[in-house]
Formats: sequence, C-alpha cells, structure tokens
Amino acid sequence: MTFFDHQEEAKRRSRRALFGFMLTVMLTVVAVSLFGGYAGMMLVESDGNASGESFWPLARISGFICLGIIFISWAWRASALSAGPDAVMRSMGGTRLAPDSEDPDERRLLNLVEEMSIASGVPVPDTYLLESGAVNACAVGMKVDKAAVAVTRGAVQKLSRDELQGVVAHEFSHILHGDMSLNTHMIAWLAGLFTISEIGRFVMNFAAMTSSTRGFRSRGSRDEGGGRIVLLLIGGGIWCLGSIGIFFGKLLQSAVSRQREFLADASAIQYTRNPDGLGNALRKLGKNSLRGRMLRPNTDCAHMMFANLRSRNFVNLFATHPPLDHRIRRVLPHWDGNYLQVVDVDVSEPPPLPDKGRASGAHSLHQVLPAFTVLLNQQGWPDTVRLQAVEAWKAGLAPELVEAARDPLRARQVVFALLLVRRDDRENQVLTREESAECVREVEALLNAQEIRDEDRLGLLDLCLPALRRLDPDQQAAFMDTVGALSGADERMDLFEYCLGKILAHNFESRNGNPGYGRMRVHIPKLEREINVILSLLSRLGAETEADAERSFQKAREWMLGYTGNVDLRLLSSGECGLDALDAACDKLPGLAPQFQERLLLAGLAAIAADDDLQPLELQAYRALAAALHIPVPPGLGIA
Repeated sequence: MTFFDHQEEAKRRSRRALFGFMLTVMLTVVAVSLFGGYAGMMLVESDGNASGESFWPLARISGFICLGIIFISWAWRASALSAGPDAVMRSMGGTRLAPDSEDPDERRLLNLVEEMSIASGVPVPDTYLLESGAVNACAVGMKVDKAAVAVTRGAVQKLSRDELQGVVAHEFSHILHGDMSLNTHMIAWLAGLFTISEIGRFVMNFAAMTSSTRGFRSRGSRDEGGGRIVLLLIGGGIWCLGSIGIFFGKLLQSAVSRQREFLADASAIQYTRNPDGLGNALRKLGKNSLRGRMLRPNTDCAHMMFANLRSRNFVNLFATHPPLDHRIRRVLPHWDGNYLQVVDVDVSEPPPLPDKGRASGAHSLHQVLPAFTVLLNQQGWPDTVRLQAVEAWKAGLAPELVEAARDPLRARQVVFALLLVRRDDRENQVLTREESAECVREVEALLNAQEIRDEDRLGLLDLCLPALRRLDPDQQAAFMDTVGALSGADERMDLFEYCLGKILAHNFESRNGNPGYGRMRVHIPKLEREINVILSLLSRLGAETEADAERSFQKAREWMLGYTGNVDLRLLSSGECGLDALDAACDKLPGLAPQFQERLLLAGLAAIAADDDLQPLELQAYRALAAALHIPVPPGLGIA
C-alpha cells in the first residue's frame, strides 16, 4: 500500500468507526428517550390512571436532550484535542524539548526524530519528554503536518539507539497512517457517552443527598420520599444506559486500536529494516508490558501509547494493545520467550557515518528516482539506506550551521543565509535594511562557514522548522516580512524562494491553529488547467528545447493514462505556467482525491526525470508541489 492508499484507508476506517459510534450513540439515545418517556409519564400522570398520551412527547423531549448533550460533549472534547498537540502533551505532563538542547538524553531523542522526519519528508514534529521511568511513547495530532512525538525518559535511558529508533519509527507510522485523527474522533464520541452516564450518576447522588439531609419526618415526607425514589430510579436508569453505550464504544475503540498497533509494528520494521531494534524494545517491556505502565494522564491517551498503560484488562476486551507476546512473535518469529533485563545504556551518539556523497554534484537519476518511486509506489518512507544517508548528510554539515538551525533566533539567520547563497548585492542591502547589524554579521559568518549547495537548502530548512515554530506570532510575522523582502529583492521569485515561502507559511499556519486543508473531492475536469500548469512547468524545467519539453510532457502523460477523467492534457507555453500560475494551481490541487494526487506526483516525477538527470532546481519544484499537496516527500538530499 502507498501513502495515499493508507490515507484513503484511514478515511474509510474513520467512516466505519464513525458509523459504529453513531450506531452506538443512536441506540443509546433511543434507549434513554424510551426510558425518559416512561419515567416522565409516571411522574406526570401520578394519579395512577396513566393513559400513555404523554409518553411520546416526553420520549421525544428526552431524546433531543440526550442527543444535544452528547453532541455538545463531543464537540467540546474534539475541539480540545484538535486545538493542537501542545495542549494534549501538557495535560500528559510532557515537556517540549528545545531543538538546541545539549542534555544527552534529549539530544539523542531529538537526533532520531530529526533523522526520521527528514528521511520521510514529514515536517520535523515537536518532540516532548515525559518524565516517567516507564518505557513508553506516543504520537498526537490531527494531521501529518501538525503532529508531536513524546517519549518517556525511561525509554530514552534504557533503550539502545536501534531500539529507540524502532520506537520512534512506530510512532511515525501512526502519524503517516492517519491513526491520530481516528483516535481523536473515537475519544470525542466516548466523551459524549460518558457525559450521559455522569448525568445519571449526578441525579442519583442528588436524590441520595436530598434524602439524607431532609429525612422522612417533615410534612409531606411520604410524597417527597416517593419522588426521591423515582429520581434514584431515573438516575440509575440513565447511568446504566449510558454505561452500556460506553461499554460497546470502548469495545469498538479497543478493537480498532489493536489492529493499528500491529500495522505500526510492521511499518516500523519496514522503515528501519531492523526487526531486532523494535523486537528488543518490546522485549524490554517485560511480561504483560509491566515496564510500560504509567500513572494515567488527564487525557485518555491509552490508545495512543506504544505500550499498555495497564498490565491487565477485563478478559482483554478493553485491551488497547495486542498481547505483548503476540507483538514480539510477529516482529521476531524465532523469539525464545525470554524478556530482556532493563539497564541504563550509554547515551553517547555513535561516530558519524562516512560522508559518501558530499563531493558529488547534482543527483543522478539512479540516485534519486528509485528513492522517490519507492516512496510513492511501495510505502517506502524512511528506510535504513535513507536514514543512514540523512545521518551522513548531517555529519557533513558545518557545526555552526547545525547549532544555529536549532536556536529560534539563529534559525532565522540560517534561512536568510539560504536566500543569500548567490551573494546578490540587492539582497544584502535588503537584509541590512530589515535586520540588525549583528544579524547581518551572523548571516555572513554562516555563509563563510560552509558553501551551501543547492541540494542542501531544503534539508537545512527542515532542520530549522522546529526552532522557528518557537518564535512568537509577532516574531514570526517580522521574520516572514524579511523573507518576503529578500525573495523580492531582485524583483523576481525563483522556485526555491517559492517553495521556502510555501513551507514556512503552511508550517506557521498549522502550528497557530488556523484551519488546515481539506480534501473535498473536487471533480477532476474542473482542475484541467491547474493539472496542465503543474505538468507543463515540471516538463519545461530541465528542457533545453521545445522538443525536450514535449518528450518530458509525453512521459508525464503516459503516467496519467487512465487517471485523467477526460482531462485534455496539453503542454502549455512558458508564459502560461509561471510561478503565479503555479501558485493559483497549488491552492486548488489539495482538493483532489488521494489516488489522483499520487498519479499526479508520479507523472511530475517522470517529467523531471525524463532526461536522466535530476537537478536541484527540479527537485525543489517537485518538493514545492508536494508541499502544496501536503504530501510527505523527502527533500532529495543524500540519497544513494
């Protein structure tokens, strides 16, 4: 399955789970309305001559009230969970790690998350540390580009690098497969059912307190006592019906969660190509995941965790994870049944990998095309080769660049340096006008520290994103103003500047809680011009002649065969597919169905690779398209 298949499958699972929860909710509402109608009828027609005339009106009122309470509770909980991962992580007691942290435990975890993110093409998520000695981890967030990863200190200190990499890969699988959104929706619906149960409990407690404070000696005590008994019965009935709804809702939630854990384990092995890493991490959990147990956080996050928060569940009906021995045997088929002892490991990083590709120039077809094709065709997000390539690439960067990329204010200077690699006097004048003299000196020092190659620029931008997200809104706005001024200093915008602006703007918007994108299933014929703009632009990038452009476009057309939806694919002139046209097209293309987005990306890849020589400019344009579609695509660096 491809990334797009998984995203579509996640939507189908969400719809099925939503249908199951809606069925549970509706049955609960029907049961409460019937019970409310009967109880209300007994209260209203208390003279013993119940005719039943008031039953249906009262039942309808009870049903509407019940449905309204569930909907309000669902909306409140969903809003709280979707507001951003930071609120959820803080409720769990997590501490966001500074990208420039020098703490050995934190640096080790941050390096692994950075490498996995760059290798997968996912924006580097915020990383949190949970102060717990347990071996556990989780990922939260509603979207691929709005996620956070948290790992316990116990996991960082007790797992080797390979084992911790397996755990991080497991959490990235949840991010890429859309499991976080599914979990969020299920938690929100359960909150609605839980509210009904709590209202029943409140009514019972109110009746009991009234009974204890008033007693039965006062005037009218017989009537009051009867009323209190009725209230107790009504409260007990509502509580019972709500609890039954919770029971079946949790059954559904747990069944879905167990299957997603199996998929995440399998994907983690596929990413790292190292079953021993994840398998030994699971073995260190001990029998029944005892070493993964944590004090339950305020938020209901059990389904998001790497390991069970509890070691026992009622006949495993509500187990959020498959039995540990089943998970281990799927990862390590020849497991002997023994668990591993847990001891603190050496947290020092291994020596840098040999730098195999720093001296090479542009990426060849044999270097990049297979990696992107695997990415799109075979679910090949991170894998061992690319993870090692990212490690080697980072090791080849100047320490000054890496350190600056991890500091919020200095990360701004790295981005300015990426825009000034051409050393244009007009850009230097803009920077001098917009920023302080100290900032200008720092940018110049970064440019002198190492020659920044074109193929390194997007990777460096990825390294800067976690630090840049720590800027406050005013600082972000001022930073974006300077970026815009630098991009327009020569009165023209190139593809890298366009791609950089898109990535930064989208990253800031997502993190500030602004509305994200939505795939609204736009009809393909309505986007005929936009599709032609994308494919024409990519076909013309590496073409020296019109015939070359035609050949590239023909390659793209071949990949689109059967997916065009009667769209007339034609090569547009250079004037018709400039950056303004690209910008207009990218605003509409996210509405395409995932399968068509996949085909469009493959066609674009075929267009830029038609001459067997992928240049940095072409890779940047391709990354700009992927960024506009919100599809994780690696920046193309260090692939061998």
